[in-house]
Amino acid sequence: MGFSVSWIGVQGASKEDVLTRLNLIDTGRPDPESRARLACATLPSGWTVIYSNRFDYASPQRIAAASAGAFALGCAVEEHVMFSEAWAYRDGEAVWRVSHDCEKGLYDLTVVGELSAQAEAVRARLIGEQDEAGGEKADVDHVFEIPIEIAATVCGFRHDALPVDGEPVFTELEQTLPPRAPGKGILQMIGSLFGRS
Repeated sequence: MGFSVSWIGVQGASKEDVLTRLNLIDTGRPDPESRARLACATLPSGWTVIYSNRFDYASPQRIAAASAGAFALGCAVEEHVMFSEAWAYRDGEAVWRVSHDCEKGLYDLTVVGELSAQAEAVRARLIGEQDEAGGEKADVDHVFEIPIEIAATVCGFRHDALPVDGEPVFTELEQTLPPRAPGKGILQMIGSLFGRS
């Protein structure tokens, strides 16, 4: 069994603000084994992390929304096909994106935007490890780790290294419905379809 998960980390906004932006509420129910569809915690570093057991939860749209007036990262990991991706947004604007798709080759790596020197060091180290393992003929995919490691270096969180000893405590989240836009009621809409107002 492999991971098929994603997460969003936000720095510079309160947990309450992040949850409101993403239409989420904290149930307060502990989720120590990451079984909930969505869970959150505030790391000792101050980052708020929303963790999902859905690969597609950390979409660019959600990361952008979470980054309003703040800095946000998103990371998505699908180990069954060895696909990984990480994004960074600041105040709703994309800063960078890094992705790897093993189906395109062990060295496949798409980078959009400018990475920090620290992120470039992660990339160089893991590509070096791929070279040493045998390159394209290796039976291991070190390049897959690049987006994950870059996100972890920035935020201090990895999907496969969840907190030990219960710190910080992740709690289960529930999705709320976004507010409805004002409009006609259903009966008025049906009446207008048949020429009645």
